[in-house]
Amino acid sequence: MSTKIENILEALPQSPGVYRFKNEENVIIYVGKAKNLKNRVRSYFQKNADLDLRKRKMVEQIIDIEYTEVGSELEAIFLETNLIKKLHPKYNIVMRDDKNYIYIRVSVNEDFPRIETVRKVEKDGALYFGPKTADHKVKKLLELLRKILPFRHCGLDIKFVKEGSPPSIDHEVEVTRKVIKYPCIYYYIRKCAAPCIGKVTPNEYGKIIEKVVSFLQGRPDELIEKLKSEMIEAAKNQKFEKAAGIRDKLQNLEELFEKQRISDPSRIDTDVFHYITDEKKIYSNLFQIREGKITGQENFIFDGNEIGENLTPNEIIEAFLRDYYEKATSIPKEILIPDKVENKEMFEEWLSSKKNGATKGDKKVKIIFPVAGEKNHLLELSLKNAASFAHQQKARWMKENENDKESLEGLAKVLNLKKLPKRMECYDISHIGGTSTVASMVVFTNGIANNAEYRRFKLQTIPEGKPDDYASMEEVLTRRLKYIKGSIYPCKTPNKKMLREIEKTIQEQKGAIDEIENIQEEKSKILCMMDEETMIGFARITENAEIRSLWIHKKYRGQKLGYDLIYKLIEKMKDKVPGGGKKCYVYVLPNLKEYYENFGFQEVKNIPENFKERIEKADAKNKDRGILLIVETGKLLAQHKKFAVRPDVIILDGGKGQLSIGVKVLKKLKLEIPICSLAKREEEIFTPEKKTPILLTKDSKTLHLFQRIRDEAHRFAITYSGKSHNKSLIISALDEISGIGELSKQKLLNAFGSVENIKMAPLDQLARVIGKKTAIQLKQELQKMTDSDNKK
Repeated sequence: MSTKIENILEALPQSPGVYRFKNEENVIIYVGKAKNLKNRVRSYFQKNADLDLRKRKMVEQIIDIEYTEVGSELEAIFLETNLIKKLHPKYNIVMRDDKNYIYIRVSVNEDFPRIETVRKVEKDGALYFGPKTADHKVKKLLELLRKILPFRHCGLDIKFVKEGSPPSIDHEVEVTRKVIKYPCIYYYIRKCAAPCIGKVTPNEYGKIIEKVVSFLQGRPDELIEKLKSEMIEAAKNQKFEKAAGIRDKLQNLEELFEKQRISDPSRIDTDVFHYITDEKKIYSNLFQIREGKITGQENFIFDGNEIGENLTPNEIIEAFLRDYYEKATSIPKEILIPDKVENKEMFEEWLSSKKNGATKGDKKVKIIFPVAGEKNHLLELSLKNAASFAHQQKARWMKENENDKESLEGLAKVLNLKKLPKRMECYDISHIGGTSTVASMVVFTNGIANNAEYRRFKLQTIPEGKPDDYASMEEVLTRRLKYIKGSIYPCKTPNKKMLREIEKTIQEQKGAIDEIENIQEEKSKILCMMDEETMIGFARITENAEIRSLWIHKKYRGQKLGYDLIYKLIEKMKDKVPGGGKKCYVYVLPNLKEYYENFGFQEVKNIPENFKERIEKADAKNKDRGILLIVETGKLLAQHKKFAVRPDVIILDGGKGQLSIGVKVLKKLKLEIPICSLAKREEEIFTPEKKTPILLTKDSKTLHLFQRIRDEAHRFAITYSGKSHNKSLIISALDEISGIGELSKQKLLNAFGSVENIKMAPLDQLARVIGKKTAIQLKQELQKMTDSDNKK
């Protein structure tokens, strides 16, 4: 243990707080909370500390400790949760890929609330239910509910004006956000009450929403009883057709919940959590019991670089409590867990405060570890479902992984790689009729789709309505690859000798926009890059959060070391400059503008007051007027963390043209990464080394791997392009065709990507999407439009 660590341990306070362990690269590798910081942190470094192999490995890497004192244990858990969510430390475990969680949102603050699925909870006055992990199950549930209760889920903004008067039965409404044609198909098939055309009042529609909310809150009996009352009332009034319709809805509901009743209908609201470890992964199950019924079941996989068999039950359970309930919109009165946890009281207080602000009496959330009885039986049931989930995931993985080693070996041979590619990235461009241009990046790890690493890009330089696949590919590859680290050299604060060398170097730089005053006093804000004992680069940051004096020795240029030095400087100083290190500036001559823009800087249009005098002095020394650039440090650091990893292979969806763009970007960024493209028509593989394409047999497992990656990138791009298109009010050729509603239009665009592709699609493919009759009508109308255009 170093003297530095000993001094830190000695100075630790005996109060609640959060501690952070750092490694030699100044990266936080673990975040923990403590009732007593001194006792907790010291326990890791005791000679007889009972640490497993994973924890011992972590302790060996610690060279610095940071900590934050807080006023209570409750504040400690809030801070720990936020830091883990923000930093994703190497030795903390987290529930995998929270971008896949889904919530049901009910916009109760509108005249006619809509019900939709969203990925994020906002503070907008709406009701949220979740998180849910199975998107398809949520959509199936809402589709079932829509058969019973005709609620809307469209994006229209509808305001109620006044009730209609006889003889008209329609009420007056105002639609202010016309994102679709209305009324839509759901009105005609009786799955929406059509408030958009005044078919219902807010009071009448509100009763529908009340029933939906009651159902989503785990109280289906209320909905069932109300429907029974309505059925009886309809029968009394001899409205037998209406009564029969309600009877069918009741049967659907009762079938849904018949298998979900448990033995104790008087049970209070309870969550039941259990897990199983299998092949160094953790699969978990959560039952949600409301009013005596299992109203929900979720499954999670825990993720982390260092997950292994040595994880303790306490770590796993605490990670679940922290990660799930930080996102949860419904917290029960009690939570059943399969083992004891060290910080039980701390979590109970935190959960109680999130639930209702109460921490005492009957309102307090209780965490229970049962060892026998009915509660233990529920845990056993949860364990069985966790094991079943693990088996399903393993079976899926085995199916996906089948023959992948052989496929990877073939791919490595085709591309002349020295070793099997671990990380493969594939890119595709998509747009709808020349609009909503987007790009996708999918990642395959060891031949398996790694959804957590997927990324989407909304193109920034492509004019709307003027698609350019080559320019789009160049933009997205540049935006992604510019973050790859080129540095293998460490950085450190300069000593006196190095400061003198820095001063001399700055003086020698002709035309540099820089000043050398206060260098000696600002050594803590200077970072030097070292090759053993030789200084090969340096940069500093001022009180105005401006980067100056960036210099790389000429022998080491061309390796992107300047980018890496800036990144490390900002990371080191982000909490030590005015404004909390949220923004960083650089003032450069025009010839260096592109260099910094590739790093994420953007030109400042309105110069801040505290920069004007400095800029005037700098411009007086140079013929050319300089340019002030700015970057948000949070985004920069986040992008670096995501994109610093280097792919083993880059695959582009396209032919020679796309490949030439990829080669151009790699040369511009001075990167050497194997790259190829795959043209769809003949499945030709193009590489920079060969003038002619590589053709593999149709039954080749290697070709199937190429196709699987390419098709996944295409699917991911089209999905995003479709969603992006929905957000804009764009009239396409499909809008002019009678009989093609909004639902059919979206199905077609999602399936084929553009109107041009729909025109070229065979009739049988169209029929599979929208039905044979509609497909024939569509083909005829599109042909008429084409003939008309040709005459013009």
